Amino acid sequence: MSRREKSALYQEIVNRLLEEIQDGTLPPGSKVPSQNRLAEMFGVSTITSRRALAELERMGVINRIQGKGSFVMEAPKSKGNKGSIGFLIQYNLSDSRQLYNPILAAALRSAGELASRHGFEVSFHTLGTEEPFRDIGRHQAWILCGNLARETVEAVAERGAVAVTVNTYFPDLGVPFLSFDNVAGGFIATSHLIELGHREIAFVGPQLPRYNQFGGRLRGYELALEQHGVSVNQEWIIESDTNESTTANAVRGLLGKGRVTGAFASTDATALGIVRAARELGLHVPSDLSVVGYDDQPFARYCQPPLTTIRQDGFELGRRAFSLLHQMLMGDKPPTLRLELPPDLIRRSSTQAPKRQDS
Repeated sequence: MSRREKSALYQEIVNRLLEEIQDGTLPPGSKVPSQNRLAEMFGVSTITSRRALAELERMGVINRIQGKGSFVMEAPKSKGNKGSIGFLIQYNLSDSRQLYNPILAAALRSAGELASRHGFEVSFHTLGTEEPFRDIGRHQAWILCGNLARETVEAVAERGAVAVTVNTYFPDLGVPFLSFDNVAGGFIATSHLIELGHREIAFVGPQLPRYNQFGGRLRGYELALEQHGVSVNQEWIIESDTNESTTANAVRGLLGKGRVTGAFASTDATALGIVRAARELGLHVPSDLSVVGYDDQPFARYCQPPLTTIRQDGFELGRRAFSLLHQMLMGDKPPTLRLELPPDLIRRSSTQAPKRQDS
């Protein structure tokens, strides 16, 4: 098992316990399963489960007592009002799917939980892309995410509020930015297919500006091909939105020619569209076509076949966002204005070596 896979397993334990603490399954003062029990539950080594418990202790979520076990910490009582933090998702009103982005939802959930534990008042807001920020209540700090308009970030900066942005970056505004490294994700996904022996690999996704998350994934795809000595074929870069049906229609022509043996999809929903088109053409996934998705949505593991994909840990993103915001609230300068977290490859059954190998 690779270091990246081990990291994903340890993080999975952290995320599961955080969810149970946040939804009340593990209330304050309750005992957390031991490292041995966690190892059994998740099918991992005790080294991995111990690392997960150590991370939760570092976050101030649990207290480990020698000889007794680990216990959920009581939320600290605020000594006076420490202030308030606003969490904002800005989205295109014509596309409400952005509101249900599970990565951002997990990030806001973990950041909000940590903010509350540190004694801050927390409020959540939504804002249409074209709506003015001035109509939103005042807070001393903000975590801004989604499809952010430049005017929104400028309005926060002009008020003197401390802020970080998630997924949208305006370098000249001096507001710290956090995201996942989409170029790395695209590189990892495409390299996985190349290492299996594929050379005819399609990319399917929105053709958006290169600084956008989808543009970053496309850059990673191109970079992986170039670094492995595989030519980039522009005919195999297929434009499609993230809708399953639209994707199926977009890729049917290419798949029907039987020239590609692998496909990297910019989202898991896009990957489902590729699988659907392949089946309609009588192709089998993965023996005729290997498919890699992106995001590790909850449905990815239940697809037929289960989907190999790139995981982005929203809980970790939220923890990093609050940690950075808290440092700034304490008067420290941010250590960086741009922080991109590495994603993880999750190997499942939708990829395998191609039937035919290039000579």
